[in-house]
Amino acid sequence: MSNKFEPTEPVVTGSGSTFAGLPDFPKLAILLGCLSAVLLSGYWSTFPHDFAALYVAAQFYEQGLFDFVYQSDGNFFWNETPEAWRNATEVIAATYGEPIYHYAPYVYPPLWAALLAPVTAFLGFGTVAKVVLCANVAAFLGMIWLGFRLLRPANVRALNWALFLVILLATSSISHLALNLGQPQIGVCFLILLSFCCLADNRPVQSGGWLALAAAVKLAPAMFIIIFLMERNWRALASFTLIGGILAVLSVSVAGWPLHAAFLAKLAELDGGTMLSRINLGLEIELYQLWLVFTGDFSWRVEEPEFIFPPRWISWIVSLSFVVGVVATFLMSRGLSPRARIWSRLILISLVLLFTSPLGWIHYLILPTMLLPGVLEYSKSHRVLLLFALLLVGYSLPLYLYFDEIWWSFIPQMMFHFLLAVLVFVGVLRMTAKMQVS
Repeated sequence: MSNKFEPTEPVVTGSGSTFAGLPDFPKLAILLGCLSAVLLSGYWSTFPHDFAALYVAAQFYEQGLFDFVYQSDGNFFWNETPEAWRNATEVIAATYGEPIYHYAPYVYPPLWAALLAPVTAFLGFGTVAKVVLCANVAAFLGMIWLGFRLLRPANVRALNWALFLVILLATSSISHLALNLGQPQIGVCFLILLSFCCLADNRPVQSGGWLALAAAVKLAPAMFIIIFLMERNWRALASFTLIGGILAVLSVSVAGWPLHAAFLAKLAELDGGTMLSRINLGLEIELYQLWLVFTGDFSWRVEEPEFIFPPRWISWIVSLSFVVGVVATFLMSRGLSPRARIWSRLILISLVLLFTSPLGWIHYLILPTMLLPGVLEYSKSHRVLLLFALLLVGYSLPLYLYFDEIWWSFIPQMMFHFLLAVLVFVGVLRMTAKMQVS
């Protein structure tokens, strides 16, 4: 294997590879404790719409109503919510006293509905949702540590690394919307980051295993094997393939093939479509809006999110953009030291995947966000502070909630979110190009 890591890598005296034992550890504990209190108190009593889909699917599975798990009418998000799904969701939402503003479908592999099914028989939704919230907050704290450990920065103190992320997580719509929805993406991002932390520590078998588990929750993380290929780490790739295969066999063994066929049919409904939404940062929807301007069909008035089907040539441009983004990432990062190389590739590939996904939700920014303090390690420009300020304001929850109430802001807010993410991608790519080592 080329690009081989050294057998041992010295721990940098200035910052270290872990938080425990550092002079700043008491301050870090207080800082992370305050963040936990803010996030837990903010969503302890809110109804997590996306997690509700998993719980409802598990209830149907437990009741033997397997045909209800992946109900479909030919539209990925439904043209009209099936009555059984709507009724089951309203029952569990009633205890929260909140209006239901959308009914999320279940779009994860059957294994997770099967595993949660017995729990629904003796634990109510509210209890399970609180456990999930605690797990998600713990995952955010864990990702702060994992990102720091992956890079092992020499010029950024652990306290400063954590402080930057605590401020961002406490105020950003990225983290708050994910927690409000009870998004499994938080745990998935934790597993991806854990995977590449293992890769940086020269533990390829564990790396491939953790990424396989992430892909077993959501299929999209499987695309991160691109980094294994870039690193020519065949052991990590083999581990991912083997463990992923075992998990797939386990899923079919537990839940049966008919449910998996229904799952694949549900995913097929996404083909050629994309979601017009304030929190979709995908390139496809941005190009579609420009196309509407060109054809004279553009309108500022968007009453609510809508699943649409742009012209096919837009999908071709998005696919080409994916290839260009991956190639640019590889070329610009191949001369870096191992940890810097994995760090930059993980940020850049996560953004490429977000831009080229038909459902590039804002919470997919969790992963690059948790690695962003690494920019402080390598950037010698004060403009990086301007970038952080733009992200802090541009993705702030108060700003999002303010514009969420204004109808004409739908399209501008969506485009602004997209352009901020593009700015991060271009900034990290340029910085990576300047970091080349001999």
